[in-house]
Amino acid sequence: MAFQPNDFRPRQQFGAPDLDMTPDGRFRRPASLPLGTRIGVIAVVVAVLAGAIAVAALLLWAAVLLIPVAIVAAVIAYVAFRVQLWRARTGGRITVWTPRR
Repeated sequence: MAFQPNDFRPRQQFGAPDLDMTPDGRFRRPASLPLGTRIGVIAVVVAVLAGAIAVAALLLWAAVLLIPVAIVAAVIAYVAFRVQLWRARTGGRITVWTPRR
């Protein structure tokens, strides 16, 4: 089947943008969004910001709860280090208590 010249149809551009210009060559302002849409957009932005603040507060709360755990771990590590120094000083002998003979 060969190409026929009358088979060609120009592409139709549905919803192509219109250039709305004034007679002196300036562009007109586009129509603003309806009031309901603007309120909806503002509500979504506020909800996203509130969610982000809530997540940040939750993470900060979790970090504050971990501070005592970190302090206890540091104390345990310090005691373990001092015990290792004490054992090295005594030659590895641990004589905390010996029964009487």
